[in-house]
Amino acid sequence: MNNRDIASTYKQAAIESAPPIKIVRLLYEGAIRNLERARRLDVDTEMVAFTDLVLKADAIISELRLCLDPEPNPAVAEQLTGLYLFCEGELTRALGEEDAGPLVGAINVLRTLLDAWKQVEVASEAA
Repeated sequence: MNNRDIASTYKQAAIESAPPIKIVRLLYEGAIRNLERARRLDVDTEMVAFTDLVLKADAIISELRLCLDPEPNPAVAEQLTGLYLFCEGELTRALGEEDAGPLVGAINVLRTLLDAWKQVEVASEAA
């Protein structure tokens, strides 16, 4: 096993044993990272890469939306659903228009949500 394989195995084990709040944070970070990378591409010459990155982010956002559990707090779940649907719509618009502009709104929403989840994570670690 080479160093790359060892690092990959360690990373996978760390994710699989992570608390749910950390997994949510990692998902947000992954979606934001993909969208930021897509936003920096030249859509005219790198449309395949742009599409791939946007679709990866869209899959993460969709998964976050589909995994919402409204039972503990239906109002929060409804608000999050609306925000996720907004992000998904902006990604769809970016792909349809072949324009990175709509990604900015989605990135801003995801950053705000990530900040909130980080605060929840810190509060839960302190408890």
